[in-house]
Amino acid sequence: MNETPQEPTGRPDEAPIDATRSADAATAPAAPAAPVPADGST
Repeated sequence: MNETPQEPTGRPDEAPIDATRSADAATAPAAPAAPVPADGST
């Protein structure tokens, strides 16, 4: 049942998935990026 709606929803599903992935990628480097310069400053 989910397979049928997933096919046509795959395109729109990718859009929201990409947005979530982008946020995760921005948050991942943002967290380590903050402590990296902070440690160097100290």
